Amino acid sequence: MYKSIFLRLLTALVGIPIIVGLIYLGSWPFVLLVLGLALMCQHEVYRLLEEGGLHPHRIPGLLIGALFVLQAAWRPALYVAAAVVVGVGACFPLYSGLSGREGAETRVAGPGGVRPDSPGTRRLGATLLGIAYPSVLWAFLIELRFANGLGIDDVSAFYLTLAVFVIVWTADTLAFIAGRLFGRYPLAPAVSPKKTWAGAIAGVFGALAAAVLFQMFVYEITSWVNMLILGVSAGVLGQLGDLAASRLKRLAGAKDSGSLLPGHGGVLDRFDAMLPVAAAMYLYLRLVAGVF
Repeated sequence: MYKSIFLRLLTALVGIPIIVGLIYLGSWPFVLLVLGLALMCQHEVYRLLEEGGLHPHRIPGLLIGALFVLQAAWRPALYVAAAVVVGVGACFPLYSGLSGREGAETRVAGPGGVRPDSPGTRRLGATLLGIAYPSVLWAFLIELRFANGLGIDDVSAFYLTLAVFVIVWTADTLAFIAGRLFGRYPLAPAVSPKKTWAGAIAGVFGALAAAVLFQMFVYEITSWVNMLILGVSAGVLGQLGDLAASRLKRLAGAKDSGSLLPGHGGVLDRFDAMLPVAAAMYLYLRLVAGVF
């Protein structure tokens, strides 16, 4: 336990200043950070899917994923991504049945002669999954930092994006410590045996406390009602994001998504809770926050 905590702290001491500095710079330095993290996450997801028996099309998948991330800062990339998706979809009947056994299976009845459960269909589904999770979700961090449609200035956008990281990191840390010290009752043993109710509850309270303290002492981002809702939502959604990644790793029979970050595992292991929180926070602030 102590070695794991030490490695986590060491990684945090190196990584946090870099991430905060790039959030502060914003613009394309931050976009490149998010793009790099998104592609590493997507690569890890594809590796897990391959170990689980699926074989996504890596190159087109990573290309489309990158375009979906970039469109948050440069909208024309969205049209390019849509064109690539249409092109890949149009070619699907061709590449789904190019060889041997796969081709025999895909010629059974169905639209265009393709079975819904054919290997080609499963490969396409795995490819699209890696695009949606995680790359499309990563794009919401850029939406936040660029304040797209939020009607706030660059300073507020910086603090808003920083708040997402602070809230999720605080929740993760408290959940980890509480789970190790007090965890007795598993939260979802079929998905992640080490996740406990103690850790989950501590994570929710940690997210709420971080949101309150950030609002009080760092920067007042939005109304108190909105911030309380965002704090609780971040605590819950962060846990669900963690469980989603755990489910994916369990299907692949893997302990971690990778080994790039000492003490954490892969990039997905470190940021799995961040992804749904960033998406939910942006959508809430753009579509709902005005109500309160």
